[in-house]
Amino acid sequence: SGIIAADIVAKSQPDGYTLLMAGGSFGTISILYPQAPDTAKDFAPVALFGTSPYLFVVHPGVPVKTMTEFIDYARARPGQLTFAGSTPAAVQRLSGELLKRMTGIDMLYVPYKGTGPALTAILAGEAQAMVAALPGAIPFVKEKRLRALALTSAKRALAMPDLPTVQETGIAGYDVTSWNGQLAPAGMPAEIVRRFNSEFNRIITTPEMRKRMIENGYEPMGGSPERFGEHIRSEIAKWAPVVKSANIRVD
Repeated sequence: SGIIAADIVAKSQPDGYTLLMAGGSFGTISILYPQAPDTAKDFAPVALFGTSPYLFVVHPGVPVKTMTEFIDYARARPGQLTFAGSTPAAVQRLSGELLKRMTGIDMLYVPYKGTGPALTAILAGEAQAMVAALPGAIPFVKEKRLRALALTSAKRALAMPDLPTVQETGIAGYDVTSWNGQLAPAGMPAEIVRRFNSEFNRIITTPEMRKRMIENGYEPMGGSPERFGEHIRSEIAKWAPVVKSANIRVD
């Protein structure tokens, strides 16, 4: 989950020469791993690059075509459906746990040794459902080897504008996105943070970078370091009760 890299950066000199490319798991590592750096306290937020929804996909053998149909199908089969993911503490798992919490359905989570093996499992029909990253899942959806039911974000994705969100299917408040951004060791001088932030924002807004990010399922974000810090705190606040209610433990 990036803990080794996070620990190295958190303990580095805050001089601008050591930065961390952080992703969505950094909203959960300080909740799940006592030995991990505190995401909200041990780092200085620099810039939020972009966010990307996940896709809720099912194997084509599951006889549903919408999220509403899937919820009804799962309710009628408590404990019989499985959803795949990469690790027990991954956002993919938490996304499924959040869905269970908000709808009352009962699915069994099956962890695999990475996103690749998890995708292979659902393609083979070993698992029925998965919350998959957009870039990796889109090719299989286009080939009709997976069926996309909904996007996990609050609004539709630029890369798949015709696909509805989970919220649009009636599950109000469901909002899960992946994100990437730059963090620095806590205590990095404000002028260095601002300089990096300015350059990253400039790059994100270039037509070439926007095009590449959108093609890969990301919505370019940018903005101030403060905005990025608020985003991180909101992620921690969202996932903490999910981890507790699902009794997720990492040994």
